[in-house]
Amino acid sequence: MERYATIAAQLSERRASRADVLGAHGLSEARFAEVERRWTAAMDDEDRRGGHALRDAYDAAYVKEWESHRRPFELADYARLTVAAERGHLAAALDSLGIRRTLWVRLKRVWARRLAENRSLASGLQRELARQRELRSTDAHREAPNRMRAPGS
Repeated sequence: MERYATIAAQLSERRASRADVLGAHGLSEARFAEVERRWTAAMDDEDRRGGHALRDAYDAAYVKEWESHRRPFELADYARLTVAAERGHLAAALDSLGIRRTLWVRLKRVWARRLAENRSLASGLQRELARQRELRSTDAHREAPNRMRAPGS
């Protein structure tokens, strides 16, 4: 599962051609399609039964690979995107961080697990959410007068 998620993340990020990524892992297009079908079916089957261990493992490996090519996705990033979603500005916030919408879904699930397993992290998130809400509120108040001016004034 981890290898499949790693390859999927590399393909999604498009840092190299699909053929190069698959070749680096010793896979043909046909073999990767077979692997993809098998793991997708397994995750779908598990999901129908109410499980999520495979999806969780996939998400964790996918995010780990994604983070290995950029800086780690920090608590402040999660809080910033959470506040942006609350305020209807998620698309712009994701774009500003270079995060695809499909990746955001995985990040949310990974962070939900981290927060559920770590009370200290969850408390830190509450503090960071409050800080981000205040920060974004201050930004909005600063921008409001500029929006009210007539063009050219």
